[in-house]
Amino acid sequence: MYLVFDLPKLADIDPSPHAIAFWLHRELDRWHERYEIPYKTKYHKNRLRLIMDSEADYHFFMLSWNPDFSINNHKMEEKWSKPRVVNPPKH
Repeated sequence: MYLVFDLPKLADIDPSPHAIAFWLHRELDRWHERYEIPYKTKYHKNRLRLIMDSEADYHFFMLSWNPDFSINNHKMEEKWSKPRVVNPPKH
């Protein structure tokens, strides 16, 4: 199981996909500092994967995730801050 943040694909949007990814990392770091739950991130095809140790951590994250939607005078769109749950197939 992991969570996925879908990032925009267009390079000419404002703010840029790079700025959105930076913002997400900043907000994830703030969340980690507050709750001290370890996580890893991984990029894959304009998506930021959030990987945690246990299913309980994912549930807690979804309940406690409340990012600040402003960065450098830009208003982040809420859709970029809403992760979706991905359950990879079991072999």
